[in-house]
Amino acid sequence: MQVSLIKSEPRPLSANVHDAIAGAERILPGRPSPEGLKDPRWQAIIEIANFIESNPEEIWTFILRWGSHKDADLRAAVATCLLEHLLDYYFDRFFPKVERAIKADPLFADMFLMSAQLGQSTEPAKALRFDRLKNEASRLVHKAQRPTGIARKAKRKSKGRPRA
Repeated sequence: MQVSLIKSEPRPLSANVHDAIAGAERILPGRPSPEGLKDPRWQAIIEIANFIESNPEEIWTFILRWGSHKDADLRAAVATCLLEHLLDYYFDRFFPKVERAIKADPLFADMFLMSAQLGQSTEPAKALRFDRLKNEASRLVHKAQRPTGIARKAKRKSKGRPRA
């Protein structure tokens, strides 16, 4: 049985950041494409990245919205296509906001863990702050993945009891 996969035509670049974001919002959250095919979600996020230097605030708002999504692949796209490049150009302006978002949301912390240091983030003093935040984010993600104390207590109480 042969399967025909029609590849979409390349889209023209959006006229502005608002068009790029609107285009992405129409298809998100969506689902990952099959292996070997371009993922339209990633392509839409890459298109938004074209406006990082000119429209960082709009992109930050988009990162806040989608960087905490339950879909790890979508968070990876936000981390690698947007967040790491935003910090590349505007570290001092956005790093404190990233710190606050990480402390407020373990999924955002997980998304940050997928980002790399580029540009301004590699300058020695900034790299140290970045690395420290990576360590903190890792602890927060790990803590969020552990069962709560209440769940552990309930599990301990149920051990040894016959099932009803």
